[in-house]
Amino acid sequence: MTEIPAAAFIWSISFAAAGLNFSISLSTIKKTLLAPSSATTAGRVSATPSPKRTLTGR
Repeated sequence: MTEIPAAAFIWSISFAAAGLNFSISLSTIKKTLLAPSSATTAGRVSATPSPKRTLTGR
């Protein structure tokens, strides 16, 4: 009985760590693509201004 919860616990921890790493890398990629000075504005309205910001930056 002890092996199943331990395996599920380890699996959930590794899965949460992978999700954290994935979200951190996604936010880093977004900050790199967008203007770093306006990171807060890009975080608020991430969907709309990202193509315009990329075209204007380049």
